[in-house]
Amino acid sequence: MELTDPATGRVHARAPHSGRADTEAAVAAAAAAYGGWSTTTPAVRQRALLSLADAMEAHADALTAAETADTGKPVRQFRDEELPTIVDTVRYFAGAARNLPGAAAAEYTPGRTSLLRREPVGVCAQITPWNYPLMMAAWKIAPAVAAGNTTVLKPADTTPSSSVFLARIASAHLPPGVVNVVCGDRDTGRALTAHRDVALIAVTGSVRAGQEIAAAAAAGLERVHLELGGNAPVIVHDDVDVRAAAAALAAVAYYNAGQDCTAPTRLLVHHRVHDAFLAAFAASARQLRTGPPGDEETFGPVVTVQPFADEAEALCLANDVRFGLAAGVWTSDHDRAMRTTRMLHTGIVWVNTHGTTVSEMPHGGVEHSGYGSDLSLSGLLDYTQVKHVML
Repeated sequence: MELTDPATGRVHARAPHSGRADTEAAVAAAAAAYGGWSTTTPAVRQRALLSLADAMEAHADALTAAETADTGKPVRQFRDEELPTIVDTVRYFAGAARNLPGAAAAEYTPGRTSLLRREPVGVCAQITPWNYPLMMAAWKIAPAVAAGNTTVLKPADTTPSSSVFLARIASAHLPPGVVNVVCGDRDTGRALTAHRDVALIAVTGSVRAGQEIAAAAAAGLERVHLELGGNAPVIVHDDVDVRAAAAALAAVAYYNAGQDCTAPTRLLVHHRVHDAFLAAFAASARQLRTGPPGDEETFGPVVTVQPFADEAEALCLANDVRFGLAAGVWTSDHDRAMRTTRMLHTGIVWVNTHGTTVSEMPHGGVEHSGYGSDLSLSGLLDYTQVKHVML
């Protein structure tokens, strides 16, 4: 497959189009590695992931070159803003591997002691999108491997380079077969997710892709973990610094050319400050410009701005979609902020900020935005199953 640099339109590399034989080989490698990897101690898995994180930092320039050639991202944006958080994710899950929670062992019935084991699920099939290729690969691979699973990852057909390079780095720090990457299109993804030896399917992608994969997984009762995007509303009340809020939201809305599932795409602004906010937002947006990846600035296509009369209408408008990944509220009223965070039907709510993620907190949605969490201890637990043992 030819890989095109979006910034220049030129073919910069080629990637294999993995067919059924390649997919079979990758899953077989993961299945063969599972027995040994799943029985390692959490300390062993921690050391391996910490070593991998160090190696990613050492290869920062090569990872940056691979990612920006595929995506057209600004070099500084990726190297200085995204890559450090990606490495932090790997380090976080290295530590989380040694901190799995569990119920206390006790005699819940006379004469018998019960305890819980939390175990890996097996071979995981993972599908990642084109907007944050390396970040999504780390969000998928790190928790799966930390929990003792093995993985086969298929990146988007247009942006596989950084994921392939990550697998090459991992090969020096993890046993053979623990992390595998196959390149290809939807047919490759279907062959992977339909494989009989896959125990869990994790996907970041479109609603349609999630629906198709969930339907196919139902036949074999495989577990499914879905992050399917969003259409994030942000409620802006009339008690904020309008210019500051507009500037902050414009910067986030057009980050990564607006190609972000949590981007604030629906701005709901109190009618008393709507016109002033719109003017300030447009002025901030005009200061952004497109350019080659060597430049810092990015620009994205569409944000809507609409007025609301009161808090009740704002919440009604915000919740009137089937997506439920992220939302935000801007206000100086603490009580209103807390009410709003409770009433918004999303997996993430930001207050007087937007877009920031941290490894310790979950990233996931509700309704058509999917189910399951990336990041955090919740993300790690999604790659485990519990077993009751009674003695």
